[in-house]
Amino acid sequence: MTDSAASFVADTLKQSTSQFLGALSQTTKFTLQTASALFDSFTKMTPSVPALPFAPSKAAVKEWLDVGYETTEQLLKLQRELAGELLERLAGAAAS
Repeated sequence: MTDSAASFVADTLKQSTSQFLGALSQTTKFTLQTASALFDSFTKMTPSVPALPFAPSKAAVKEWLDVGYETTEQLLKLQRELAGELLERLAGAAAS
């Protein structure tokens, strides 16, 4: 594959990814707006419910989410490093 063809593929992937992430961002906003509207409507139509004594706090749930995302970021970093190292070794083996 020529460098210009590889560059074209990379640019196309970047544009497609950008469009996908933009659409995902819009969907996320619409989902949050809809969930907020449903929750607001629901709370207006129902009597107040006492808090559950065993329910986790907002801070605890946020901490759990942070741990999950930090773990995911570490896994992605390891995968990126592995892919880079494999590419280097395969390219080196192909050149030999």
